[in-house]
Amino acid sequence: MWPFTKKLDPVSNEVHDWCRVHLADEYGCDCDWGAIERSIYKDTSCGAFIQCSDNGVVIGTIVEGVDTEYSEEIDLRGLELTNVDAIWFIDQVERILQDCEDFANQEWSHEQNMLYEAGDFEDLDLF
Repeated sequence: MWPFTKKLDPVSNEVHDWCRVHLADEYGCDCDWGAIERSIYKDTSCGAFIQCSDNGVVIGTIVEGVDTEYSEEIDLRGLELTNVDAIWFIDQVERILQDCEDFANQEWSHEQNMLYEAGDFEDLDLF
């Protein structure tokens, strides 16, 4: 291992609880992961998901009908749990959710164009 690299331990339950509180506040839902997951899923046209991970939180989407997915992890190891960190965290969540939306729209449009060019009008989503 590089001499100046410190191996960070997985995030604690305290960090995941801190995330849960700030996400529930941001999305105006109950302060439990199930409510947060439902709120984010319903609040995005791509049906984004959020999950706890050893290093923080994973946010992503699965593009149905195209069989592809996109996800990104917010690494929360070493976070101080301050108000500034809360603002940074929510900004990261919003950025990744927008990336999920953009990815899903791009993949869906690409798939629709491929169907159109192939003359597969039966599977083409016209509405």
